[in-house]
Amino acid sequence: YYTVSDGSECHSCLAGMEPSADRTNCTHCPEGTANIDDTTCKLCEPGKEAKDDGTGCDDCEPGTARTAGQPHCVTCPPGFQPSAARDRCEPCALYPNAFSDDGGMCDECPEGQLPNRGRTGCVCKSSTYNQKVYGTIECVGIPTSSRPDPSYSCVDCPDCLICDADAPPS
Repeated sequence: YYTVSDGSECHSCLAGMEPSADRTNCTHCPEGTANIDDTTCKLCEPGKEAKDDGTGCDDCEPGTARTAGQPHCVTCPPGFQPSAARDRCEPCALYPNAFSDDGGMCDECPEGQLPNRGRTGCVCKSSTYNQKVYGTIECVGIPTSSRPDPSYSCVDCPDCLICDADAPPS
């Protein structure tokens, strides 16, 4: 509520506004806050953000989250995803074989691959290499236990090479 300058009347502020510091008029809610109880502008509860006009709170958009103290919903960092309530970012490590390259929802790595250390992408399992990246490798004079399949990206490493996850064949 605010008081008219002569002190004779008390009025409530309109939605999206709050009383000024001296309580003589109303001011717009600061960015990232909303007046949801007709008294003062406040941050919305986690998982929600203030409407642009400060008249209420909306759920964070899919793929974003807002924790307590943040004014706006944000995209989570790579390797994380928003929680179901969109009130925090949770690591993809909570889910087997999951990664997120953009901070959106965690995805499962394709068969034959594992998440990298930061859970921001997938790499071939040990003893395999990514044929789409490194091409077909043949060892002259050394028989290999399996032949590369050009339709699949991770293939068995030939006997003449050492293949470790996250590293090119050598």
